[in-house]
Amino acid sequence: MSDDACASCMGAVCGICCIGITTAMGTWCNTRAYGADGCCDNGGCCGSCCSKSFNEDTFDEDIQKDMEKTRDPNAASPSTNTQPTANQGMTMAVPAG
Repeated sequence: MSDDACASCMGAVCGICCIGITTAMGTWCNTRAYGADGCCDNGGCCGSCCSKSFNEDTFDEDIQKDMEKTRDPNAASPSTNTQPTANQGMTMAVPAG
């Protein structure tokens, strides 16, 4: 019976150690900047690292040029598309009371 108790105890100790080590390593890894060229003191990205890839590109201009190429020349301009004006037949229901 003592062998079973020892095996159970060792299993519990190993399980607790694995959970503790995994938690500690996860916390330690979250304080390191992996993949951000080491510009930050913590995990993830900072402004100086991401400005090249997010802010300084021609994506919006390329989309605008593509839209101009494929736009129907006879279509109305988006700025002239306005809401129709009201006429005499348009009335608002007034609640009773």
